[in-house]
Amino acid sequence: MIRARVLDRPIGANATVYSLAFSPDGRTLATGDASGNVRLWDVADPAHPPIGVPLTRGVNAILSVAFSRVTHTLGSGDANGTIRVWDVADPVHPRRLGQPQTANLGSIDSLAFSPNGHRLASGDANGTVGLWDVTHPARPRPLGQPLPGHTSKVNSVAFGKNSSILASASSDGTIRLWNLNVGFAIERICTRARNDLTPQQWLSYIPSRPYQSPCAH
Repeated sequence: MIRARVLDRPIGANATVYSLAFSPDGRTLATGDASGNVRLWDVADPAHPPIGVPLTRGVNAILSVAFSRVTHTLGSGDANGTIRVWDVADPVHPRRLGQPQTANLGSIDSLAFSPNGHRLASGDANGTVGLWDVTHPARPRPLGQPLPGHTSKVNSVAFGKNSSILASASSDGTIRLWNLNVGFAIERICTRARNDLTPQQWLSYIPSRPYQSPCAH
């Protein structure tokens, strides 16, 4: 039987904390709270106060935070539907990367980086799942249109081990699995369309890849 114990006195965040995430090395804890603060904490020594000042301060409640496993990148999502990305290689001096991303999706209730660090998934209050290309974290960009299907808030998103499978869970009581493999998507779209894809259709379905004529083969 595992006997859990408190490692130290509780950390005082002074506001309702909605989300937590450890950095890959386990030394830094990120928190998002109801006051709109994203904070970093040094948990190598739990007696330490927060590291520096909050990354955000008093904007909208921060509902989700997530670390990339392979880059020094932290993402946060707030109640206004805004996603921000930071370089936290030096937790004392974090840098915001690029511009905040807002897609009018409602509050961002969940975030997850793919294992290879190239994609960021978001789950929102409107029941949709967003995908963002963060291959270059300083230039994040949306990948296509949000994925529909849920009829209520998406509470959690998670990537599979190979980065091509994404799971989402919703307040509607369903879990959905999404295959993000481009080749699989092209084959399925061609089968349904029964003809070639126009450049406009390609841009709608597969905006992350340059246009080619896939169904002609």
